[in-house]
Amino acid sequence: MNPFENKYMKQITIGITSCGRFQSLEKTVKSMEQTIDLSLYKKILTEDSKDINHINKIKQANKQWFLQGWKIIYTSGSGQKDLYKCHYHALKSLYESIETKYVFHCEDDQIFKKTNFDYFKLSYEILENNSNIWIVLLRDVFKDFWLKKDGIMRDRYYEILSDKETNFYWHEFIFLNPNESFSLQPWLRNTELMKKVMFGYEEYVNEKLVSERLSKLWYQSIVIKKWIYNHINPIFNSTKNIKNLWLLNFTYNFLKWTIKYRWWLFLKFIKNVYKNEK
Repeated sequence: MNPFENKYMKQITIGITSCGRFQSLEKTVKSMEQTIDLSLYKKILTEDSKDINHINKIKQANKQWFLQGWKIIYTSGSGQKDLYKCHYHALKSLYESIETKYVFHCEDDQIFKKTNFDYFKLSYEILENNSNIWIVLLRDVFKDFWLKKDGIMRDRYYEILSDKETNFYWHEFIFLNPNESFSLQPWLRNTELMKKVMFGYEEYVNEKLVSERLSKLWYQSIVIKKWIYNHINPIFNSTKNIKNLWLLNFTYNFLKWTIKYRWWLFLKFIKNVYKNEK
């Protein structure tokens, strides 16, 4: 390992916020391992689940499975009932535990494709050599948001992405618009800057407000054109899945309503029979 590699690896912590999704967490970690040697980095996981069976699985994976070498922080004891406040507490616990200059933060529902280059190293080089860029997003924004330059999603395309493109180390990137530049999705970020703009405001992280705070500091964001990861959750993958999910929910709600209605009719019938007998 050359001195440069040793230097950048020591400046990055991998952080994952997780809550009760063991199988997707395993897929997330193992998909990263296809390209990145995780044993060379500091690694922290916050787990927000209260399910004792799930917690035991995490502890077992930490001893002798895919979470070996990870520092685990259990955040379910925060006492928070509100979803946003729970997430805020987990995020704050994660960032307070990070001592490196950068953190590669992601959640437990993302899948990384295997690449022939180290996207940690690429992101690090861009951030170190371009002080005005604060985020190198690896997300498949086109499929995740169903973006198109024409048709019904045209307006959303230009809300998120600008027409400005650039090239770094033989990879193509698109600049994001300032007010859409922050996301909790996977990317390398400056730890201290994130602490400054995410915490000390509301007790939850509002992505749009954080984007506005960063744009006032004149930071820019870029997204790689050839995506590195996408969501495991199928709702993010295609409009077809969205339609299928809508149909599934509609069917579920229709059957649920029908059963309730028929049960109400049955109870009403029993009540009338009881009255007639009297």
